Amino acid sequence: MRIAELLREELRIEKKLLKEIRRKRKSYPSKRLFMSRSKGGHSYFYYREPSAKKPVYIKSGDSKLIRRISYGRYLEEYEKILERNIALIDRALPALKNYDHESVLESLPVTYRRAIEIISEKEPAPVIQSQNPKHPEQLVYKASNGLMLRSKNEMLICEMLLLFRVKFRYEMALELRETVREKDGSVTVRNVTVYPDFTIFLPDGSVIYWEHFGLNDRDDYRGNFADKINLYYDNAIYPPKNLIITMDGAGKPFDNLRIRKIIEAQILPLC
Repeated sequence: MRIAELLREELRIEKKLLKEIRRKRKSYPSKRLFMSRSKGGHSYFYYREPSAKKPVYIKSGDSKLIRRISYGRYLEEYEKILERNIALIDRALPALKNYDHESVLESLPVTYRRAIEIISEKEPAPVIQSQNPKHPEQLVYKASNGLMLRSKNEMLICEMLLLFRVKFRYEMALELRETVREKDGSVTVRNVTVYPDFTIFLPDGSVIYWEHFGLNDRDDYRGNFADKINLYYDNAIYPPKNLIITMDGAGKPFDNLRIRKIIEAQILPLC
C-alpha cells in the first residue's frame, strides 16, 4: 500500500477544506455561549462581550442568534482539528515509507531483488479476463496486471483493489434465478447469467459483488440499472450485505479517493 501517496491526497483535501472553513467562519459571530437556569427551572443563554462587565442575555425567542453562535463555535473546533491533522501529516510524511510490494522490493539488497524477479518470471500470476461474451471490442482499458476493462473508472477500481491486495475477478459469470410474470398472469422462473463488474473473494469463503454504473444520464441505462438491482435483490444480493454500488456520469466525477474510502470501509475490515 502506498501510504505516503494516500496521505498526500488526504493532506491536499484537508488543506482545501481548511480554507473553506476559515472563509465560512468570517460570517458567524465569534462569541462564547453560556447557559444558566432560573429558580423556576428555565434555561437562559447568554454571552459576554470582551469589554463588557455584565453578560448579554439572549431573548428566549431568538433561536437564530443561538444557532449562529453555536455554529460559529462548531466551525472554530473544525478548524482546530484540521490544523492539527495537517501539522501531524506534514511532520509524518518525510519519515513514512510505502509498504506496497514494489516499495518493499526496492528496499531489498539487489541479490534478493534479482532472486525474486527470477522466481516471478518462472511463476507468473495468472490474469483471468472477462467471461462476458457481449461486446468484447469494448474491453479497451488495460490495467497494470494486464486485465482488460470496459471503462476508465472500472480500471481505477481495479488498480485500487490490486494496490490493497484484494482477491477479485472482473466480469465473472454468475448464475441467478429470475422470476418473470407472463402476459397471461402466469409466473415463470428461469436461470439467467449476469457478469458483475467485480466479484471480490473474502477469506471466509463469502463474496462481495461490486457494480459500477456509468452513463447514468441515459434513460435506457438507468432502466437497465433498475432491472439488474431488482434481480440481485431477488437473489439475496443487496447493500450493505454483499453488494457495493457506485455510479458516475456527467458532472458526477468518480476518483481514487472515493474508491479508497469504499475499500477501506466495506472490504478491508472483512479481509
